[in-house]
Amino acid sequence: MTLRGSRLAAMAGLLLCAPPLAAGAAHVNLVKIDGSINPASSDYLQNAIAQSEADGAQALLLELDTPGGLLVATKDIVQAMLNARVPVIVFVSPRGAWAASAERS
Repeated sequence: MTLRGSRLAAMAGLLLCAPPLAAGAAHVNLVKIDGSINPASSDYLQNAIAQSEADGAQALLLELDTPGGLLVATKDIVQAMLNARVPVIVFVSPRGAWAASAERS
């Protein structure tokens, strides 16, 4: 297991120690955004949040590597994360990844 993998496993393990929010097996959903932030990546994340809420996930882990993107899409993503009923955890990964700023569209 790599250092990155062990960090993800440790984070997921901590979340799984929390009491389950719904009946059934506790789980954390994982999504990745690797590229610019745009309307498609915004829709992708918003759908992942909705799916995580619907299937009773303990949290949604977002693995992020982006040079930035459009300001409107970034604002939509931030609003969706703030309004989510499931915790959204952002992990900038892999080594050397970054989460840079958005620009006006």
